[in-house]
Amino acid sequence: MLGPHWGAAGLWSRYARHRVTAPCPEKQRDRFVSEASDLLARTGPVVAYPASERSIDALVDVVRAGARARATPLPRRRGRRQAA
Repeated sequence: MLGPHWGAAGLWSRYARHRVTAPCPEKQRDRFVSEASDLLARTGPVVAYPASERSIDALVDVVRAGARARATPLPRRRGRRQAA
């Protein structure tokens, strides 16, 4: 789980394998993208569950930054065109 501070609710999920803090994507998007990309490189595939609209946008940036094979913020569906 990735959250902006140790008190973030998602970090305390019983299903979390990793708990990591990173800058808030709403305030420091570039640092969030960099740290999220590094996390994916270290841990492998993850399930992304964004908590806000800006988090979705930042996760799209993570995918575009080269983590395409490891993360996708939304499930791929047949018959729907994917954003590049």
